Amino acid sequence: MKKIFSVAILISLATFFSASTSADETEKTSTPAQPPRELIYCADLMTHEERDAYRASMRAAQTPEQRAELRQAHQETMRARARERGLEDVACEPQRLRHHGGRP
Repeated sequence: MKKIFSVAILISLATFFSASTSADETEKTSTPAQPPRELIYCADLMTHEERDAYRASMRAAQTPEQRAELRQAHQETMRARARERGLEDVACEPQRLRHHGGRP
């Protein structure tokens, strides 16, 4: 009985791992390459809707120059918001950078 149970477990594990490996391969080939998601400056001071709108405007920008302009305008707006709330510039760094010495 123990032998049958052990064989059944081994077969189910082998099936599980082969299915997950083939799903991973399918996922890698079917999804187009996307740039890594950028950390949003002062995201902690933004609402979820504001973050979504910022990401949408960055995706809509046609050139790196347009994205740089959007990024610069966003940073100025967020610095002003932080000053209004009496926060330091450090508060605008993503939390994971503040707590890990600048490393994500």
